[in-house]
Amino acid sequence: MTMPTRGRPRRYDPDRALDAALAVFWAHGFAGTTLDALCAAMDMNRPSVYAAFGDKRRLFEQALARFGARLAAHGRAALAAPDLADALGGLFAGVIPLYVPDGRPRGCLVYGVAAVDAPEDEAVRAFVADAVGGLDGVLQARFAQAVRDGQLGPGDDADGRARLAAAVVHSLSLRARAGEDAEALQAFAASSAALLARGSGGPGLRSRR
Repeated sequence: MTMPTRGRPRRYDPDRALDAALAVFWAHGFAGTTLDALCAAMDMNRPSVYAAFGDKRRLFEQALARFGARLAAHGRAALAAPDLADALGGLFAGVIPLYVPDGRPRGCLVYGVAAVDAPEDEAVRAFVADAVGGLDGVLQARFAQAVRDGQLGPGDDADGRARLAAAVVHSLSLRARAGEDAEALQAFAASSAALLARGSGGPGLRSRR
């Protein structure tokens, strides 16, 4: 008599599974996402999800980290452009496809979706704060470089411009999530980049020192 053999456990692609979870969180937020919905999207059962990624909270944190890494990689590449206007234009225009994947109005998983949970969740709040601070930091460094290179004058407020540039990134997320069309988003991105890269363009962009 031949004894039945146990089937091999189903293999899964961790990158595909995490991307699937990211999409569910992106669409519904942390509170609005059920574990059943995650399991269905990831094509995994609960024990497998727990074994591979931990609980729902831990899975959300991994999804945030994955999206944040993509956003940071884009930012580094865009801001490496030698011309400040090109760097800012590339940064702003490049986040739009990230915020409107396949034409769906999603916004930013970090600045838009996770920020909703931040007031009541210390870990998420710390993650969002780090992301905001990280964006401020790379933009401050880029504007300081523009001052050193002579693209901005010594009287131009590099730190203030950096915060305004970060605010444009956040605003693009909100506008995208609200359903603003790509053409309008691109126009806003282009005009914002041109204004912020204009040296000594007006009293609102001048240093008060």
